[in-house]
Formats: sequence, structure tokens, C-alpha cells
Amino acid sequence: MSEEDSKKIPESVKVKIENLKKLETLLGHLPCDNWTVSELQKRTEDSTHQHSLAQMEAQTEILFTEICEDLVEHKYNYSEIAHSVNGILASPTGMKYCNEVEVREALGIE
Repeated sequence: MSEEDSKKIPESVKVKIENLKKLETLLGHLPCDNWTVSELQKRTEDSTHQHSLAQMEAQTEILFTEICEDLVEHKYNYSEIAHSVNGILASPTGMKYCNEVEVREALGIE
């Protein structure tokens, strides 16, 4: 078993990743298994929802940065951070949520 697989994500960080997943699902970036067509239609017609999209987008960026910073404090490297986040935000299509470059960008490292 690799060191990457053996690290346990701290519960506080796991909660943040789950919150990120909820936001990304609401934004339509991650699929939701139980939305009906009428719920999806309501999202596109509701002007208050459109206004809150920008706020939710900003919140996802802040939350992702916090997650990356928290995991760095727990001695995770960039690859381990991406692997850990992708493990929880797994998409049925196999598309990854983030990669090492995006982790470094979130941390302000070029």
C-alpha cells in the first residue's frame, strides 16, 4: 500500500470536501442521481438561483483553497491532495475534479 493510500483524511477536511461536493452538484458541475427534470428546469428559470450561482462559484474556490491548505498542514503533497479530493468527489464518468496543477494554483504556487 502506498503512503498516498494509507493517509487518512482528517474528518474536518472530509466535511469540507463533502460541502464542496454539494456546492458543485448544485452548480451542475457534478451529477446528482436524484434530480427530476422539473427540478432541473426550476433551477434554470429561477432568477434568484442565477444570482446565487456567482456566489456559489466563489465559495467553491474558497473552499477548495481551504481544503488544500488544510491538507498541506497535515503533510500531504500536491499529488496526495488531488488524489484525496478526487477520491471523494468521484464522478461516475471517471472525470477527475482536480489535478496537481490546480492544487498548486489554489495554494498560490506557480
